[in-house]
Amino acid sequence: MQSMANRSVEYYMGLSYQVIIKSVEEAGSQRYFTLSIPELTGLAVAADSISAGIKELADAKKRWFQTNLQLNRPIPEPQADPDDTPRAM
Repeated sequence: MQSMANRSVEYYMGLSYQVIIKSVEEAGSQRYFTLSIPELTGLAVAADSISAGIKELADAKKRWFQTNLQLNRPIPEPQADPDDTPRAM
């Protein structure tokens, strides 16, 4: 693991954050998707398709990391997924 001072946008982009995808339907059958990363406050996008949303989210995530690094704000690292925790047998 890198020290806090040496972490870069590339470091954070290489981490696996949980992405939440929600389908939203509006009146008149208009449908779109919202994608967010709960650990990265305020980071969310909306798109007409999941694939477009994933691309937009990656771009937004990169800008989010760049801004927070420039402002010396703390950036949370992904929490371990409880389903990935090794279990004793």
